[in-house]
Formats: sequence, structure tokens, C-alpha cells
Amino acid sequence: MTLPIQSLLDWVMQHRIVVNPMFTYHRSWGRHVKVQFIESIFLGMPVPDFWCEENNYGELSVLDGSQYLECLIEFVQDRFKLQDMKILHDLEGCTYTELPFHYSSSFLGRTDIELRIISYDTDPLLKYEFFKGMNKDAYGFSVQAARNYAFSYLPGFLTELRESNNGFVGFDANERDYSRSSFKLAFNVDEIYLLLISLVLLNHRAISENVRVGVADLLDSGMLFLNENTWCLSNLAAEVKKNFEFIHSEIGLSLHVASSGLSSYSRVDSGRVLKGWAEVSVDGLVYAFVRALNGRRIHIDVLMNPPRYLRGRTINAICADLFGDRNA
Repeated sequence: MTLPIQSLLDWVMQHRIVVNPMFTYHRSWGRHVKVQFIESIFLGMPVPDFWCEENNYGELSVLDGSQYLECLIEFVQDRFKLQDMKILHDLEGCTYTELPFHYSSSFLGRTDIELRIISYDTDPLLKYEFFKGMNKDAYGFSVQAARNYAFSYLPGFLTELRESNNGFVGFDANERDYSRSSFKLAFNVDEIYLLLISLVLLNHRAISENVRVGVADLLDSGMLFLNENTWCLSNLAAEVKKNFEFIHSEIGLSLHVASSGLSSYSRVDSGRVLKGWAEVSVDGLVYAFVRALNGRRIHIDVLMNPPRYLRGRTINAICADLFGDRNA
């Protein structure tokens, strides 16, 4: 679909086009970048295509291009001035309403925006692969953000898991407040809970034991299994809670995960306990959870200084614990 800027902004005001903060938390443009973009429009340079998803009501959610759109909105609302112009020096210091008529009319009417639209009924796996690739190339988005976007059941399920187990395990994450940091932390916690669910599935042989390339492959296998077997979500949630209850009964403490990201390998001080909470790394959480899956004792010294299951993003050590000598 092709729209001039005026129509694009009208659709935003009519809520026919929306910007979801999930797709914008990762980057904020500075004034200099905004001015460069606006000047490029005046010079007739093409605007990059916007990628949107259409819902079943015909509304469009911007997946890629939100920064450009927000810059356009801010400019026509006089929220910044054109400063440090490189070529059009006669527009220096102007807001939108201060532009000469020739510039303001051409800005709204002659520049077209191409919208690439993904249908709401597109296969979720295709959405996932598209969004994962798009953000890897352009924004460095968390892969969990792509999973949450493509598989609509997933965010709610993982949020319920987190909330139902707050008494047993806590993370350095607060409620989402639409800030960059809160989304990043929330995605990290979602990814950890998906890992725990995937370990349950691996333990039941519901997904292949041969998924040994890396943690990302295990997460994707778990995600796909859940998508094809949503009937078992409540049973899986119950098993996760049962394992956390086992951990708590073993050590008499709840767990606080000091580093929420799967890519963080930092250790915590051995034996650090604060008011009934044992502070552990993500690897410590994985160690305790795998032991609980098999009903095995959890050694507090190992919990505080666990094997680096996630280092190099390999799950060989986890598989060894799950499918090796279960009497160890």
C-alpha cells in the first residue's frame, strides 16, 4: 500500500495505524537524526518501506518503521526545530508551522510511504522467522520479542507462569512500564521461563533429546511444541510450580536470579542469602530446576557456584544431567 505522508498521519490520528511500544522500546532517535531524516524528505530522497501487520479489523500495527513514523508525527506537531541543516540552510531553526508554504505542502502531499503489510492470518512460524531476521539485521531485538510477537498465546502464558511462582523465584524485573529497560527485562524473564518449560518437555521426551546445538534451538523446539499442543499448557505450568516447590523444600529458601539474561554468565557470591532468598545466577536456577525434575538433592554450594550450563549456548551439560546417570 502506498500513502502520502498526510494520509499516513491521518490514519494514525484515526487509530487505523498504531505503534506498539513493544517494537519501539529498543531505540530512541536523537534530534540530529530526526533533522537529517526530515531534510532528506525535503530533498526528495525515498523513505524506507514500513512493515506492518494487519489485524482482522483492518488496523495496521507498525513492526518496522516506527522511528520514522514517530519522527514525522513529532515534526508536524512542532516538537522539534530543524537545526544544523546540511543543505537547506534557509529552513534553519524552523518548526513545521514556520515552514514556507512550498515546503509544507510538498512535505505532506508529494512524498509517498510504501507500507508492506503482513496479513493477520499468516503462519506464526513465518512471522517469527521474518521478525527475528528483521531485528537481527537492523535493531538487535531480543529473539524472545520475535517469539512473543509471532505466537500470540506465548506472552500471556509466560506472564502467568511468572506471577504464579513469584513466591519461589524472583528476577530483576518490574512490571512493564513501556520503557526500554522494562521491556528488555521482561523479555529476559520470558525467555528463562520458556527455557524451564523446554527442559520439562525434554525430560518427558516430548521434544528431541538430540536438540544439542544450543539453547536457542531448545527454546525454538519448546515454542513449536507449545504452539501445536496448547491443550497441555496448564499441565506444564503445574509441573513448573511443582519443581519450584521441591527446590524450596530442599533448601528452605526462595531464589532470586541476579542476572536475568540467558547470555549473562556472571557468578554470584557463594552462600549469599538475603531475608529468605538465595541469590543465584541463571545457571544456578537451571541447576536447581534440573535436579528438581529428577527429584535429586540440591547442594547449596553447587547452587551458588553452578556448572556453566549456558556458556557457549550449549545444552550438552543439561542433557547429561537429564539423561545421564540419574542416581548421581
